[in-house]
Amino acid sequence: MTVSLPQTIASVIEFGPVLVAGLIFGLAAGLAPGISGRIGLLIALPVALWFDPVGAAVFLIAMHAVVHTSGSVPAVVLGLPTSSSEAATVVDGWPMMQAGRGGEAVGAILAASVAGGVLGAVALLLLAPLGGSIARQFTSAEVAALSATGLLAIAALSGKSLALGLLVAALGVLAATVGVDAHSAAQRFTLGRLELWDGLNIGALVAGLFVIPGLLRDQREGELNGPALPVLSPPRVRYADVLAGCWQTVRNGWLVLRSSVLGIVVGFIPGLGASIAVWLAYGHASTSTRPNVPFGQGAIEGVIAPEAANNSKEGGAMLPTLLFAVPGTTSMGILLGAFALLGIEVGPGMAARDPWIIQMAGWVILVANLLAFPICLAVAPLLTRLAALHRGMVVPFALMASTVAALAISPSVETLAQIVVFGALGTMLAHLDWPRAPFVLGFVIGPILEGALTRTMLTVGIGALQRPMVLVIIGLALATVLFWWKGGTRRKGATLPEAAEGAEPASNTAFSIMLLAIFGLAIALAWSLPGQASVLPILAGTWGIAATLAALATLGPPRRCANLVTPSVLILFLGLLVTIWLVGPPLASAAFALVYYAQFTRLSRRWLVPVALGFAAVAWILAGETIGLVRPLTAFSDLVPIRGL
Repeated sequence: MTVSLPQTIASVIEFGPVLVAGLIFGLAAGLAPGISGRIGLLIALPVALWFDPVGAAVFLIAMHAVVHTSGSVPAVVLGLPTSSSEAATVVDGWPMMQAGRGGEAVGAILAASVAGGVLGAVALLLLAPLGGSIARQFTSAEVAALSATGLLAIAALSGKSLALGLLVAALGVLAATVGVDAHSAAQRFTLGRLELWDGLNIGALVAGLFVIPGLLRDQREGELNGPALPVLSPPRVRYADVLAGCWQTVRNGWLVLRSSVLGIVVGFIPGLGASIAVWLAYGHASTSTRPNVPFGQGAIEGVIAPEAANNSKEGGAMLPTLLFAVPGTTSMGILLGAFALLGIEVGPGMAARDPWIIQMAGWVILVANLLAFPICLAVAPLLTRLAALHRGMVVPFALMASTVAALAISPSVETLAQIVVFGALGTMLAHLDWPRAPFVLGFVIGPILEGALTRTMLTVGIGALQRPMVLVIIGLALATVLFWWKGGTRRKGATLPEAAEGAEPASNTAFSIMLLAIFGLAIALAWSLPGQASVLPILAGTWGIAATLAALATLGPPRRCANLVTPSVLILFLGLLVTIWLVGPPLASAAFALVYYAQFTRLSRRWLVPVALGFAAVAWILAGETIGLVRPLTAFSDLVPIRGL
């Protein structure tokens, strides 16, 4: 199906309201400390399901295209980055805020982010035809090789140890095999539960790995009883200062272009992502420019370069995600999983079947960034005041919203159980300072790898290793390992981008032995599966055992596992899940908000009921009474049918 440029633009205009809704959702998610891209996508997914598949895709792409535009504002206002994508910006942005140049920093963030986003979208539109031509030459053999190479690259570049990355990726691939095998209809690891036939819930997976550790582990008792707002009052930002920051970005247009190109190139490569793009751009700026203020002390060039690269990488990362179904970041992995839920099939066949989807994605990213700039500029002073909200006030909302979003995807008790299991896994991985991103990407790439492997084995078999493109891809895989071996990411004592600050060493040995038992049990159970259904579980279990043994040989001595969670918050979180099971998400969310903000923050009592009602309203919009032994709001739902509009 070929769609002309005017038709594509007309389609974007047709979905204009959905696009605007997505970009507003994305700007709001970026402003909330601790939510940002991947959690924002998870919360947005139930809302996207209100629309038809194309409208839902427009909503999600627009949301993700602008989430980094506002995402660095709270990091600079508070001097505390909540993700790796903001870390480089804070190095000079926070000194600018302390020196009274906060408005200038905000203006530079907005202008550089929009410029980078637009350039990334243009790169996607220009390179899509070339990428499509390459993708059309791909058979299942090339797809299998590329999927395996993507996993290897992600594992190698996600932390200080290749073995740990491969271990966690193997866990993700193994989790992806849960359900009914599409080729043989055999049940794999379903425990006899009908609800697991369709596989595990990606919403529960993301909430467990990334949101729950932030609540249970990062917030200690002393912090929970701290003030609801920072000690410093929200900075006063004038429009004149914001416009001055925008003008400085224009004056540094050549730096914006160079940094954006760096971001686009990094986006193409699976496993690199924001943590590499922003620091490459910052390093380039520090060596190629001569600022009036030294770097690290408030150089505006140190804000412009990483912000341009951070947004431009999204256009670069979208191309391999759509054309080859190989997501390079966790956000792209979640987006790929969302497309699967929407029934949108991505991969090499898209170039011949639905090339307009790639064009649509490029135009949505372009238009969303162009619209985001005037919106953010108009409310810039308000943005800084909202960004000054304490992270402890936002994290409970993120936990509630992501939990309810997972239930909206699959409303069942099994989803609650998965949230608990993945929450325990995510908390342990964060405490051990192990990477978590490879799990999500292994979970998303696993089905693609299995399908391609199955088709390859049935058609050409071992002859696939004689195909030139397969050999090229294998060469790229070897180059990735060589890059890691030369020390590109292997540094002693390095911390992973997603690890929380202040992590204490824990017992690696006991956890590794437990993983060995899981991999061994998976292999034993997979032997009884018929035909092709056993291949991927056995493969994932085998490489998981090998990676675990290799990791054990390099890990330090075991130490006591202390301060893993805050007991009182853990009890409250488990209470939320139990209450959801009893009375449904809206009432449970309201009760959770009342108890949390009353006990663990200094929020004024007069705000408790409004905040609780807000929690209930969000839970109702996302999931309604999708679960609950007793559903007291059923009569109300008949009168006010909010969901599904």
